[in-house]
Amino acid sequence: MEISVFYLKRQDAPLLNLTDPFLTETEEYWNTLNYRDENLDFFSTQICHNPLIRIENRSFFYKSWFNAGVKEIRYLLDAKENVISYTTFTA
Repeated sequence: MEISVFYLKRQDAPLLNLTDPFLTETEEYWNTLNYRDENLDFFSTQICHNPLIRIENRSFFYKSWFNAGVKEIRYLLDAKENVISYTTFTA
């Protein structure tokens, strides 16, 4: 079983749409204690819900990417650490 941990900036937490008050408060405290702008292992950084990766100034989650196993930055890079093309990504 793979466990993925990510941290949101406080202003991005509402994007999770949590309805349970306990989960909302737990998530808020977790991210307050653990979020850091720097990431020492950039290539294994989560793509989805990542406050440093934004579309229209919001973090995002693509269920299709997640289900296909595209969860980390390294899946978007080639062997020379360049961003792959859309054609390569969708092949």
